[in-house]
Amino acid sequence: MRLVLDLFLIGCLLVIVIQDFKHRAISWYVLPIILLGFIFKSYFSNGFQELLKFSAFNISFIIVQIVFLTTYMSIKNKKITNIIDSYIGLGDVLFFVVMCLAFSPANFIVFYISSITFTLVGFLIYKQIVKNASVEIPLAGAQALAMIVLLVMSNFTQLNFYSDDYLLSRIA
Repeated sequence: MRLVLDLFLIGCLLVIVIQDFKHRAISWYVLPIILLGFIFKSYFSNGFQELLKFSAFNISFIIVQIVFLTTYMSIKNKKITNIIDSYIGLGDVLFFVVMCLAFSPANFIVFYISSITFTLVGFLIYKQIVKNASVEIPLAGAQALAMIVLLVMSNFTQLNFYSDDYLLSRIA
């Protein structure tokens, strides 16, 4: 059952990768499907209480990030600035929310920070190679690609998205 769910999620995430890298936009209807997939995955791994607790923390983390970024850009621009669709796409933000259901808090923070860092570094390298490249970064697509890699890895290692034990054992 787990393998079938992972293969389904990989297929849906691949749609986001292709759409975002090709069109710099993603179809909204794929996100609820992925959301439901991660709800089932989380529910079967940890139960409903942990799902709610982890999701609430992770969504709060994203909200804090958006509030800080909005505040920073508003101060920088000397006026109230809506960062969505001017600095970050709505699809990216919705994808963040969907990914909140895919991880325990520590795993989510590591995924979020590392995937954004690798995306920015990769995009900067890409911009140096392709001089007329678009200035829009396919963030949701890059994060979806990272998630695909993690889903594949989780089937061959002890990586558990809903437990911080594996992550902590690798750090210590």
